[in-house]
Amino acid sequence: SLGLVGSEMCIRDRIQADLTTRSVNEALKAQAPWASAAFDGRDATVTGVSPSPAMQRAAEEAVASVFGVRKIEDRTTLLAEAKPYLWTAAREGNKVTLGGLVPDESIRAKLIADARAALPSAEVIDQMRLARGVPAVFGAATAYALAQLARLPDGKASLTDSALTITGTAPALEAFQAVVASSLPQGLAGAVTIGLPVVRPYQWQAQKAGQTITLTGLAPSAEILSLIHISEPTRPRL
Repeated sequence: SLGLVGSEMCIRDRIQADLTTRSVNEALKAQAPWASAAFDGRDATVTGVSPSPAMQRAAEEAVASVFGVRKIEDRTTLLAEAKPYLWTAAREGNKVTLGGLVPDESIRAKLIADARAALPSAEVIDQMRLARGVPAVFGAATAYALAQLARLPDGKASLTDSALTITGTAPALEAFQAVVASSLPQGLAGAVTIGLPVVRPYQWQAQKAGQTITLTGLAPSAEILSLIHISEPTRPRL
């Protein structure tokens, strides 16, 4: 009967629409996970906040690639751009707080995973926000910063565009030397200011044997070491 045929066509259309919706959202999940699509018949409306203009185009292309889509309405918006682009990581004992900006959710997840890998016993607190404008050195800078904070019981790393600063106090001389000796990644400017460990008792000693004076113990800085060092030409004959 006509009623039965009409009912079957309606069911078939609903099944087709459901399959199209699922196919579109699976394509978006693979190519533009920030976006989603809703359908009115065969017409799709795409929404979401895109991390870049290129990703907006990728979302539309993902929907257009699915057979059965007739028309696409793009209602996506662009993530706000930040200038300057800031990111921070602060360690306080067994707590690490990640703050500032990240370009997308995949980078957020990676930074959290990197922090947990660098400091496996620490609690990682995520206070990061999404924004466009990430510098090219962002990945190298954040990896370097987390590696240095892993050597410090307390410290802070701050990235502003392509400039990184790290402050803190080393727990031992070996950690201090390792941080100071590390080289900043290429394309990154900045400064690493690490305090020397507090040592008790603070010992320094000078011993004379024949014409040789041997200095041992501790000094507060490389500058002080250079001042107390006696070079061969000026060594007094005692």
